[in-house]
Order: sequence, then structure tokens, then C-alpha cells
Amino acid sequence: ETNRHLGLLGRSLINMVSAARKTGVWEYGHTLVDPEYLSYLPPDSVLLVATGSQGEPRTALNRLSTNSFRDLELEPNDTVIFSSKVIPGNELAIEALIERLKAKQLNVITADDSVLPIHASGHPAAEELKLMYDWVRPDCALPVHGELHHLKANANIAKSVGISKQLLGKNGDLFFIAPNKGIRRNAVKTGRLGVAHKKKLVKL
Repeated sequence: ETNRHLGLLGRSLINMVSAARKTGVWEYGHTLVDPEYLSYLPPDSVLLVATGSQGEPRTALNRLSTNSFRDLELEPNDTVIFSSKVIPGNELAIEALIERLKAKQLNVITADDSVLPIHASGHPAAEELKLMYDWVRPDCALPVHGELHHLKANANIAKSVGISKQLLGKNGDLFFIAPNKGIRRNAVKTGRLGVAHKKKLVKL
């Protein structure tokens, strides 16, 4: 639709797409251009998808911002679009990344200042969870991310598509998945730690 050549930058992204192609989930592999050839193409004919929107130091976008990416460099007036939201705790790293990109005279567009809705969530919706469970068909579902109502919703989705066993736990619980499935409640001490005087860790 864009009439551009698509390139993927970042090992984790390339690995995921490779797995998707091998399993038949990704049907558009023929449109991809290897990173080593991207710099030979006219800039206005290239669309890059890169890892590193949270400012992680070893990712493709971070290396592009410091001119340390092996295969190509960003040029003035190139546009970088952040389709992600800022994850709390990453504000400083992302701000520094954006400042480096702007210092290279790049156009930077974030999900917060875009007129069009460009945010792409990294969290699956209910129908996507159903699809994942249908692909994987696990013996047991262990929802582990989110608040209790998120975990319960995830477990209910797994049950609705035929996953017979769901284990719901909380921080400190110990899960058993083989040979028998179950949970030992409060098996591990958990909690928040703070740094007090003389850099001692204290329980909050």
C-alpha cells in the first residue's frame, strides 16, 4: 500500500518474523529486504520497522540514533514514528533517544502528538488471545501479567477455547506444571524494597 520496500531492524524482531513465516502465520515474507541492502535503495522507497521504542541501549533504533548501526544511517529529514506508548520507568531513556534523533535533524512523531491514531499496543485483545491459545493448544494456562481481573479474564478466555486447566496465582505463589499441575500458595517471600541510609535495602 505504501509502495515502499519493507526492512526489519533488530534481532528479536527478525527472529519473530522468521518464526511466523516458518509456521505460515506471516504470509508477506517476499516483500522483505535484508538490512544489508537497504542503504542502496532510494530513501523515499524504504519503510523500516525497528526495535527499541522504549530506549533500550542495544536495540536497532538506539544504534541508529548514535550512527552505530552496521548497515545504514538515518539522514536529515527522515521520519521516525513511535507507535508505542511510554512504559513507566523508561521516560528518561526515551527522552534521550528522541533528543538524539532530533539532533540528527530527523522528524520524530510520537503516539501522543500524532493527529492520526498510530499507537500499536503490545498487549493482545481477547480475540488475539483466543487465536494464540488455538495455535499453541497448551495443557494448562498460567496467566501471569496484570491485575487479578486481567488474570481471571485471561483464564476465562483459555477455558472458552477448550484449555481444560487454568492456574491463577499471585506474587509469591509457586506453580507446579509437571508431573502434576498445582500451586503452593505464599511459597516465596515477596514485597517491595527501598534504599535507606548507607544504601541498605529495607522492606517497604
